[in-house]
Amino acid sequence: MPATVWRLTSRAPILLLMVKKIPSGPTHLTVRMRRRLLALAVLLVALYVLVPQVGSLSSSWHVLRQARLGYVALGLGAMAATYLVAATTYTFLAKRPLRFGWTLAVQVSGSFINRLLPAGIGGMSLNAQYLRTHRHTFNEALAVVGTNNLMGVVGNDLLICSSIAFGGLSWRHVHLPSLSIPWYVAVFAGGALLLNLLVFRHLRMALANGIAGVAHTLAGYRHRPWRLIGALVSSMTLTLLHVVILWCAGQAVDLSLPLAAYVLVFSIGALTGAATPTPGGLVGVEAGLTAGLVAYGVEPGQALATALLSRLLTYWLPLLPGSITYLLVRKSLRI
Repeated sequence: MPATVWRLTSRAPILLLMVKKIPSGPTHLTVRMRRRLLALAVLLVALYVLVPQVGSLSSSWHVLRQARLGYVALGLGAMAATYLVAATTYTFLAKRPLRFGWTLAVQVSGSFINRLLPAGIGGMSLNAQYLRTHRHTFNEALAVVGTNNLMGVVGNDLLICSSIAFGGLSWRHVHLPSLSIPWYVAVFAGGALLLNLLVFRHLRMALANGIAGVAHTLAGYRHRPWRLIGALVSSMTLTLLHVVILWCAGQAVDLSLPLAAYVLVFSIGALTGAATPTPGGLVGVEAGLTAGLVAYGVEPGQALATALLSRLLTYWLPLLPGSITYLLVRKSLRI
C-alpha cells in the first residue's frame, strides 16, 4: 500500500504540482507544521459537528438495523450508474478518442485511489495519467481533468438553482435554531480553502496554471460546443445520481424530505468533504451531511444514520471492486 501511494505522488502530473519533495531544514519543518495544524483545525471543526451526535449512535444503529433493503439496493444501482456517467463525461471532454471500456474501468478504480489521498487527488491523478496514455500532452491532460471538475461545480450550482426555482426549496424550510452548525461548517470550509491558498505557494501556482489551462480548453470547444454541453449534462446527471443515493439512504431509514432538500444537503457534505484533508473527505462529508439534515429538522439519530448509510454506499462498498479494477488498469495500461 505505501508503494502505491508513493507511485501516485511521484508520477501523477497533478500531484507534482501539489506534493513536492521539500528540502530538509527549517523551511521543511515550518511547511509540515502548517499542514498538520491546518489538518488538525479542519478535523476539529468536523468533530464539533459529529461529537454532539455521539449520544445518538445507539439510536442510529437501531435505525440502520431496520433499514429497508429495497432502497439500499436502489442506492447501489445508482452508485453503479455514477461510473458510467463519469466515463461519459470524460469521453465528451477528451481531446483524443478514448475507449469507453477502459475509461469506465478508470472511474471504478478511482473509488479505490480516492480512499488513499485527500480531496479527490488520487482520482484526478489517475485520470490524468490515463489521458496521457491516449496521446494527451501533459497540459492537455491537466486541462481536461480541470474542466471536468469545473463542469461538476457548474452542474451542482445549476441543480441548486433549479431546486430553489422549481423544487420548492426555501430557507423557510430550514429550522433556524439548527442553522448555526451547517453555517459555521460552510464558512469554515471556505476559510480553510482560502487559508490553503494563502499559506501554500505551490497550491496558488497550481490553481493559477489550472485556471489558465481550463480557460484555454474551454476556448477549444468553440468549434465543438456539443461536447461541452454533453459534458455539462453528464456532470449534472452525476451529481443528481449522488443526490438520489442520499435520498435512497433517507428513504431506507424512513426519512421524509423532498428530493430538492437533498440537493442542498449533498452540497453541504461535498463542500465540507473537499475542505477536510482526509482520504475521500472522511469525517468531513459525514459531518456536513449530518449537519445539513439536522438543519432541516431531522432527528440527530436519524440524520446520522442516513449519513452513515449513504457513505456505506458511496465510500466503503466500492472499495473492493475499485481495488480489483485498479490492479487490472495498472497492469494493462501501465499507469
